[in-house]
Amino acid sequence: MPRLLTGHFTVSGAVVGSERNIMLGRDVSVLPSSLADPRWDYVALGHIHKHQNLSKGRSGVPPVVYSGSIERIDFGEEGDPKGFCWVQLERDNTHWRFVELDARPFVTLRVDLRASHNPTQDAVNFIEQHDLSGAVVRVYIQLEPDNEARLNEAVLRETLLRRAGASFVAVISKEVEQPARARLGMSPEGLTHMELLERYLMSKGVSPERRLELMEAAKEIFENYREG
Repeated sequence: MPRLLTGHFTVSGAVVGSERNIMLGRDVSVLPSSLADPRWDYVALGHIHKHQNLSKGRSGVPPVVYSGSIERIDFGEEGDPKGFCWVQLERDNTHWRFVELDARPFVTLRVDLRASHNPTQDAVNFIEQHDLSGAVVRVYIQLEPDNEARLNEAVLRETLLRRAGASFVAVISKEVEQPARARLGMSPEGLTHMELLERYLMSKGVSPERRLELMEAAKEIFENYREG
């Protein structure tokens, strides 16, 4: 008889998605070696929303597969394919494939309107260039203090929901360029390199997700420099 193992837990080394904040501090990790055992024909895992095969490229062991979720829950899963696994289970001869579904899209739009004299119309034109049917949308708009007041958010929401067909507008964020003194603060001398970098990235309107990536990379560079 074919042998199937199912489980709902985290495996060490698995790539987690946006659900990592839910699991933090309460999750138990299982070693991949405990699962990639030829006594099983297929290991079907749940809990992590990102589809992945943890035994990919290995011979003599069963597929150890997170099917992932069939829907996106937030923008952390914006680019992840969603679907399910179709498995033909047979002793020592199991075959499987990932079947992608047309899941609800999450779409992030970014537009630089710092030089725009009519930011509302330019933002509308930009939005209408994208297919947003049924999507959950967030919009980041770069502006100058001089044209910020000319941006009409109500018009943008109307465009997104009625004309572009979005199902929900998560946020319309205005990232306004400020003078250098206001951006970096009055007394930067007492700040660490990391704090200065974070303030600089915030002043440039870098998104929180991208800012975190850059800060992690910078931390490694600073540590390598200190170690010579």
